[in-house]
Amino acid sequence: METQFDTVIIGKGPAGITAALYLKRAKHSVVVIGKDYGALGKAEKIENYYGLEKPVSGEELARIGIAQAENLGIPVLSAEVTSLEAAYGQEPYRFTVTIKEPDKKTDILAKSVLIATGKQRTGLKVPGFEEFKGKGISFCAVCDGFFYKNKAVAVIGNGAYAVSELEHLYNLTKNITLFTNGLSLEGEVPDGVRVVKGKIVKVAGEQTVSGIEAVSDSGTATELFPVQGIFAALGTAGASDFAAKLGLETGTGADSSTLITDKDMKTNFPGIYAAGDAAGGFLQIVKAASDGAIAAKSIGAELKELK
Repeated sequence: METQFDTVIIGKGPAGITAALYLKRAKHSVVVIGKDYGALGKAEKIENYYGLEKPVSGEELARIGIAQAENLGIPVLSAEVTSLEAAYGQEPYRFTVTIKEPDKKTDILAKSVLIATGKQRTGLKVPGFEEFKGKGISFCAVCDGFFYKNKAVAVIGNGAYAVSELEHLYNLTKNITLFTNGLSLEGEVPDGVRVVKGKIVKVAGEQTVSGIEAVSDSGTATELFPVQGIFAALGTAGASDFAAKLGLETGTGADSSTLITDKDMKTNFPGIYAAGDAAGGFLQIVKAASDGAIAAKSIGAELKELK
């Protein structure tokens, strides 16, 4: 497959697919990447969206949108984005998007990126997790890993994103424990990394993190695993994860996973845009599609300037 595009779109929901359609028709090269359908795929019935003669499931509507894009020749990849970084020295390609497919890892260069990952709706609901955010719990190994050089750390997660964060930390410390929180591990970890598959009971500590209490390997009791830092990599990388690594402006409080954009869907980082639920506001399909169209128009104008 091609590894250089005018625009990489992360997320294959209504915002991402709509933007791809507009960009492709404007003669720009574009690829859409997403692991699943996000929140739309979980909707049982959609009947308040323009043009539907009868209700359809969210999964069916997502499938139709993807087929529409593929019919235009837009590649839509079922893969997980594990990293988004600035590609210094690769002008006019300003970003490197790393994707993980079942059998390989690929770096894709992009002149611009649209984040349309939806809104993260899951978290780790155990005592201490919220309390120790920023006090030993980090969401970015690239940002904070250096502070834990040669220390005992934990990574929480079970998928490709968690493994990617773990691999970065492995260059800084070999004292790493991966907690899958009751889920099966997807991928392989470096030698010497302990994997604890039991459910996490709580995050322990006083002023800062001191350990994780989880069900032991025997499954009959809980065990306290001493760690000095925790890196949360739950599920797949979302808007807030990319924000942490690139310094994208986000909301606060309940909106901390929302990217702040201007009226043209631009973030504060040149070349990066956000649309749909990732940009907050009215979390509906009609708004996501509108965001995607606006973002595409803005991205197209910038791409013309780059040329």
